[in-house]
Parts: sequence; C-alpha cells; structure tokens
Amino acid sequence: MEIKNLFRSCLLMATALCMAATLPACSDDDDKEVGPKFHMVKGAVAVEANADCRDAFTLKTVLTKPDGEKVSLMTEFSLGTTMSISAFELPATFTLEMTAEPKADFTPVEGKDYNFNVKYSYEVSVVDDRDMVPTSVSRTGSVLPAGKYNTDPESIKGLLNEFFPFKLVFTVKETGNSQEPYSISVEGE
Repeated sequence: MEIKNLFRSCLLMATALCMAATLPACSDDDDKEVGPKFHMVKGAVAVEANADCRDAFTLKTVLTKPDGEKVSLMTEFSLGTTMSISAFELPATFTLEMTAEPKADFTPVEGKDYNFNVKYSYEVSVVDDRDMVPTSVSRTGSVLPAGKYNTDPESIKGLLNEFFPFKLVFTVKETGNSQEPYSISVEGE
C-alpha cells in the first residue's frame, strides 16, 4: 500500500510540475508594444523651364543631399528634370538652389511675345519599417510666374535678379510625439 501511495504521490507531483510549466507567466515586466520604426525618407524634386526661358537665360539648379553631396540638375531643361532624394537617418536636410543668368547671345525677336515660366514641384515622404507613409508633403509652385515680359537684356537681368537665387530647404526630423512621429518642414516658399 505504501508503494502504491508513493507512486500516486510521485505521479501527482509530476503532473503538477508539467501543468506549471505550461501555464503562462504573469509579470509586470511584459514587453510593451512597439510601434513602427523609421526606415527612410524618399521623394523627388523637379524643375521645369519653358522654351522661352531656355532661349533667354541659363538656369543652374543644385540639390544638396543630407551628407553634403551637391548634385547638379543640369543647366538646360526640356520638359522637366526630376531628381530622386533619399535619406536613411534623421534628421535629414535637403536644399534645392536655383540661379539664373541671361544668355549673352540672346536677341529678342521683334514683335514676338515671350512668356517666361519656371516651375518646381516636390514630394517628400517618411517611410516606416512596415512600408507605411505616416508623413508626407507635396507641392507645385512657380519660381518665375508665367507672364509676358519685356525682353531687352536689361529687363531680363532685372527680372532674374527679382526672382533668383531661389532656395528651398527641406528638413525631416523625429518629433518625439507618438501621434505624429515625424515632421517635414519646407523653408523658402
């Protein structure tokens, strides 16, 4: 009888140990749910100058990346030139700068109406590690508004001095706010 009780006691003890091992542990140190993390900044900036602009003056557009590298968007634009931007660390700052110089060999055609127009557009987004876009900005604007302008060389020089140099500074950073974790600011508009 003693052996039977000893065997039953051992069996009950083993069952209790197995059950204890399968029960979930309760603790105040439970991991808190962590939201998505920053993955990258991506986007594009574009500059477009119409044919009259390309005839009368030279545009120079430079994009400065967060690491300080300067990339030229060329000096002559056909329908438009687009440059991709990206960054893998925050804060990240991009700068788009445009300058314009009258062409020395430009001679206005008598009686022709010239319509100068230089436009820009941008789209900048933050992408998290789940490929979601919690924050983005986009806009299209004009550096040199469309219009008919006097085209003698001095008038062109005065016009260009009024609107150029043109500069946009994009800054992307973390806010520390869980509702809006990132901010994108654009200075210069």
